[in-house]
Amino acid sequence: MNSSSKRQLPNVNSESTEKIRHLNTALINTENNLRHAQQNFELLKQIQQPASTSLLDTFRNNASTNDGLLSTSDSHYDQEQTTIGSRRTTTSSSNHQRSNSNKGVRFNDDVIGRSLHNFNNELQSLSNEHGRLKHEISKTTSTKHQQQKESLDLNDSDDGDINDSFLSKQDPLVEEIVQSRLDRRLQEIEREIKRDKDQQPQGDIRVLINELQSQRNLTTPIHNEEDKILQARLLLAESNKQMYESQLQNTRRQLEESEINKSLLAQQVAQLKDQLIRTDLGRDKQRDEELSLSVNRRRRTEQDRLQLENDYLIQQQMMLSKSTTLNEMVTFKKELEKSERQREQLSDHLQVLMKKCDDKERVVAKILLELKEITENCDTYEQQNTKLQRDLTLALEKLEEMTQEAERYAQEALNTQKQLAESEQQREELKIQAQETIKQWKAKVKKLEKDVDRHKFGSTQMLERNEQLVKDTENIKTHNLTLREQITRLETDLNDANVCIHFLK
Repeated sequence: MNSSSKRQLPNVNSESTEKIRHLNTALINTENNLRHAQQNFELLKQIQQPASTSLLDTFRNNASTNDGLLSTSDSHYDQEQTTIGSRRTTTSSSNHQRSNSNKGVRFNDDVIGRSLHNFNNELQSLSNEHGRLKHEISKTTSTKHQQQKESLDLNDSDDGDINDSFLSKQDPLVEEIVQSRLDRRLQEIEREIKRDKDQQPQGDIRVLINELQSQRNLTTPIHNEEDKILQARLLLAESNKQMYESQLQNTRRQLEESEINKSLLAQQVAQLKDQLIRTDLGRDKQRDEELSLSVNRRRRTEQDRLQLENDYLIQQQMMLSKSTTLNEMVTFKKELEKSERQREQLSDHLQVLMKKCDDKERVVAKILLELKEITENCDTYEQQNTKLQRDLTLALEKLEEMTQEAERYAQEALNTQKQLAESEQQREELKIQAQETIKQWKAKVKKLEKDVDRHKFGSTQMLERNEQLVKDTENIKTHNLTLREQITRLETDLNDANVCIHFLK
């Protein structure tokens, strides 16, 4: 029993350390999860307000820049370039700030903003390219007009019409290139807008829902596992406590039995000691009495014998002196034989007494050996008693430690339950806030759809303007053809006139 209890003590210590370590890891995991959820909530709160305002500002700025670029004339091209560059820098800086503010966010809430920003950048690039081409065409037409003006001296009205037409219209090849680019860009933009409109709102909502579900799935299994581990550890601690209590009761029972046995042995030892003392005293008394009796008997026998001898001698002397008869001699012999028989009986009785003394001495030696064994057994029982008392003190200390650990585990379990309740409350709050943000994002998506429809309307107006430009270019082409025919006719007329003048000369 003692060896088994001693072997189990180190296992209890290792189990307690493992329990403490597991509880620490569980608490650290819950703290990390709560911190992570708090960070996500703060980031979502920070992103919630500036995203919509930045998107609306970029749409307004891009709409104003597109209208300004389409409405301005060719003479103000340099000023348009500076304003466009400044707007581009402002939009790029605002987008850079927005991208920096959105770094590390786990919700994909700026996908629509990026697509619309790309759409605005493409519109700006198209408008800039259109203005640049117009400027280049105006330069080429002005140089051609100057060359034609230097080479030809036509009418002022025709020259004014040609100058106005060349300054306001484009080269057909360049116009075809610009028209093809514009058509291709507009088709790509429309496809991207449709695709983003079909995919992005649902994708954002799905991403938010998946993020919340994943966060819930991350937190709830950890808490469930921690609850199960804590319950198992508490059950194990209770079982260990019950086992130690049963061991303690067994040791107490053994101690009580050992105390009872010790008291019984002490009583037996006391009785044996009293018996030995009494036997020693009786033996001493018997020895003294027997010695005194034997001495007295010897003295008496010697005195009797001496007296008999003296009497015998006296009688012999008297008989010799008085000439006793034969009968007296016979009686004397009989008495002598009688005394001899008595002496033999006394010697036999003395031998019997000596044997009894030897037997009593052997019994006393045997009793002394038994007493010695009993004293040795008492010593061993005392050692076992001290050992059991030591084990009992150790078991009591271990029991106190286990009770303290059980109380600590119970306190930790209460703390973890409180933390779990707080985390559940925070999770509900996050869920409510996420639902509110989903509603807000739905409203923002609707606003963005309205803005996209407005931009579609603007793009249709641009297409109509481009069609008008195409018609104007066709008119310019026809007008240029007529002018070229007129110029060729004039050249032929001039050549004919020069030939006629030459012949006339």
